[in-house]
Parts: sequence; C-alpha cells; structure tokens
Amino acid sequence: MLHSLFIPSLFQELITLWSLAAFSFFIQTTYGIQLLYNSSVPTTLSNACSEALLSNVACDPVVKNLRPNFFYTPETLARICTSDCKSALSDYQSLVQGACGEEILPGSFDLNVSALMIPGTYQYLFESTCLQDDGRYCNNVAAIAAAFEDPGNSMFNYLDTIPSDTTQPSECDACFVKSLKLEAGSPYFDGPVIASLSLYESMTSSCSVTGQPLTTTTLGFYTQCIKSQEPTVTPTPCAGTTYAIQPADDCYSISTAQGIGTAWLLSDNDLPAWCAEFPTSGDLCLTNTCNVVTVQGDDTCKSIAKAANITEAQLHAWNPIINYGCYNLEKMNGTQLCVSAPGMNFVPPPTTDLAPITPTSAAPVPTDAAPDTKTCGRWYDVQPGDYCNLLTLKFGISLDDFIFLNPTINTNCTNLLADVSYCVQAVGDSKQQHSPAHSNTR
Repeated sequence: MLHSLFIPSLFQELITLWSLAAFSFFIQTTYGIQLLYNSSVPTTLSNACSEALLSNVACDPVVKNLRPNFFYTPETLARICTSDCKSALSDYQSLVQGACGEEILPGSFDLNVSALMIPGTYQYLFESTCLQDDGRYCNNVAAIAAAFEDPGNSMFNYLDTIPSDTTQPSECDACFVKSLKLEAGSPYFDGPVIASLSLYESMTSSCSVTGQPLTTTTLGFYTQCIKSQEPTVTPTPCAGTTYAIQPADDCYSISTAQGIGTAWLLSDNDLPAWCAEFPTSGDLCLTNTCNVVTVQGDDTCKSIAKAANITEAQLHAWNPIINYGCYNLEKMNGTQLCVSAPGMNFVPPPTTDLAPITPTSAAPVPTDAAPDTKTCGRWYDVQPGDYCNLLTLKFGISLDDFIFLNPTINTNCTNLLADVSYCVQAVGDSKQQHSPAHSNTR
C-alpha cells in the first residue's frame, strides 16, 4: 500500500480508465448490448414490440455495427464469432417475433416491412461475417484476396501490406464458394439479384464444384405496400432516340447494339435493376448513349480503364452504378459499361450573322461631353479605372475610330479623363466620317 503512494497521479488515472474500460466491456459482453438506439425505434410500435427490439443481446459490441463486405482482423472475428452470440441472436429473433407479431416498420419507397427484418438482418450479417472453412475465417480469406488484387487501396481492409508468407487465394477457394452460396441463397441485401443472375451456378461450373446445389430462402414474413392515390403524370418526351423492342431482344443485346450502358438503359426507362422483368415489347428511350464494353468474369476497373485508354475516375463518373473500390463489378458480369461520356452528342445551334446596327441620327449631347467631338451616335461616361483598350473591346470600335471621333484624345490614348463623356459610335459609316467632307463636329 505504501508503494502506491509513489505512483504518479497520471499513471493512476490511466489505471483507473483501463479498469473502467475493462469493466464496461465485461458488462457489455456478459449482460449484452442493445442492437438499436432508443431513438431509432418508431413510436408507432407497441410498447411490447419496442421493448423486445431494445432488449440486450449477449454479443460483443462489434456485432452491433457489422456490415456486409467489410473485413475484420482475425482477433476481432475470434472474439465476436462465438456460439453464445449465435444463440443470443436466435433468442433475440424469437423474442421479437413473439412481441411484435405482424407489426410493421415504415420503409423507403412506400414499402413497409416487418419488424422481424431487424433480427433477421443481424443474424445474416453474423453468419456471413463468421463463415468458416476448414478452420479459416472466410472473411480473412477475402481480405487477403482483396489485398492481392488492390494492395493498400481499400478503406474496408485491415491489411495495409501483404505478409511475406501469405499466398494468394485461388478464385475457386472453398471460402469463396461458400460465401457466394450463402449470399445467393439469402433474401437479404443483394441475395435475390445474385440468385437471378445465376452467379453461383456459373462459379460452381467453372470451378468444377459438385454436390453443393443452391437453396434459396424467402422472407418468412410479409411486407406491405402503401396504396396511395398517385398523381397524374404527364409522360416526359424522350430526350434521346426511341428504340422499338424486337422479339429476340434482351436488355444486354440492346445495350450492346444501341451503344448504351446497361444501367443507363434501365435508369433512362425507369426499369427494375439488373434487367429484372425486362419488357418484351414497346419502345425504349435511349438517352445516355456511349461507347460500351461488356464486363468479363476476370475484369477489374483498372483493366477496363486501361483497355479503353481512360482513367478509373472517368470509368466511375460515366458508370455511377460502380461502387467505391469497384467491389460490385463481379455482379455486373455480362452487362455493358460506358467507356465514353454518356449522353447525346452536343450539336451546336446554327449561327446567324446579324448586320451591325448603325445609328442614322445623332444622339443627344451630354453636358459633360469631351470638346470637339464628332457627330456621335452613342456616348459613354468614362468611369475611374477605364482605359482606351477596354472601351474599344466593350463597344466594338477600333482605336483609330475612337481617337478620330474624340479629337482631344492623343495618339497613345493616355489622356482619357474620368467623368467625361466620349463618343463610342459614329453616325452612319465611320469610314465616310474620316473623309474631309464629313469632318464636321457636333
């Protein structure tokens, strides 16, 4: 106890802070964390449902902020991927299901969703983050692959450099097969889209994987669309060209033949993403046309930009569907991207040569007119800071004509006076005024 008196006060404060942090972490992991903030729960829910959603879950605090396609260190995964947390998330879903029943949450685009979306989403994020193969966390395998593909350039990766004893994972690594199977079979995030594009089947075929068929799941609860009276919308005229869909067309063949990015084709015509429910008849508006390339399975943003002789920044600007880091490019296999600026080519408007307007009569002479000025069609009151060349540009008059119309101006035009009116346009043809017969003054 006596020795503690000699510990510096700052060190004692640090020990206290460390102790409090350790105690706080112990409390959170032992008694659980709230997955939602109190303010994020809608007030339209019943008290029982709100209390269930805000109940504690015995998981590591990191679980609250899990995100798809985000890489975590092996130490973090070992800490959060526990059987206790998995069971706690399952209990959380059961609790919410019993308390909320068919209560709904207000969603985007007039789509209300079941309160069960919340525990279901957390369970999916936990499962995908903690997925393992032969003792390896697949999240770490994906991080290593991303580091090899684009070293040091991912804001989502904990690997700044690749360890010297690390080998690049194969494209057919079992972790990638498992991850894509989990993603394609899930009803959350991009799962239904990936399943519709048959990306998992393509991977298992190219990697000679057998005995692992895809099983898709759907949401076990309902969503509700709000039926509202929609205002009458006047169709907007097509700003580009109109294309009539042919019997053998699909969105990819149209994109290629007509020169338009697939995402732009869908966006210009208010069609669902990923060519879902693409129309088989009718007319399409082609506005954002461009030079296109078809995305291949081994393409990267860097390789596409290099082949098209453009920058990656241009590729992103011309194809906003590509996300930061280009991590969703693999989902665009077979689609068309713009490698030139999208949009109709600019056609300059026709020019019309206008005849110069020449005054035919003299303008009234101001009281501050410069002396001996010729008959004048337009006067200008010189302001401080004006100079002769500025006046000739402003009024479209040559310096010779300006000096001729204003005889008090010297040859070098260095005696221009402020707050004095000078003539800046002749009456009739200034060339005729230069002749002796037209040398009359005002």
